[in-house]
Amino acid sequence: MRLIVFVCGSNRSRSPLAASYFSWLVQSRGISDITVSSAGLSVRHGTTLSHETRQVLSSNGLTALAVGTVPLLPKLVRSADLLICMTSHQQEQIESKFSSARGKCRPLMSVLESSRPVIEPEKGSVASHQRCLDEMKPALEILLDLVE
Repeated sequence: MRLIVFVCGSNRSRSPLAASYFSWLVQSRGISDITVSSAGLSVRHGTTLSHETRQVLSSNGLTALAVGTVPLLPKLVRSADLLICMTSHQQEQIESKFSSARGKCRPLMSVLESSRPVIEPEKGSVASHQRCLDEMKPALEILLDLVE
């Protein structure tokens, strides 16, 4: 079983959106050897996905993989086959903090041969969360082609 972990700052918006859509893609293609998760670099204990994230997931027929936020811990990094972050700065942070992440971490948009980051959605804006998901969808679809 391969584990793909999507990582953002707080694990409240971008990585849960990406992970939920990617998990849906995996299931819709009938792939049974990929597990999907999400985590955050600076998660506050007891926080949950943002209301806007939950609303966008629901309106797109997607299910959140977790209700609460998940911190990126060494055990998760070691067990991951691939770590997909939202920015090149996050890749640098992950690889400097976790030596086991080197060689298996990359920014999502790099699959589109782009160096642009996935922009953090505006707080309080469902529309910006939807735009964030829409922006990630092509990269997530190509990513699945690459790992399938």
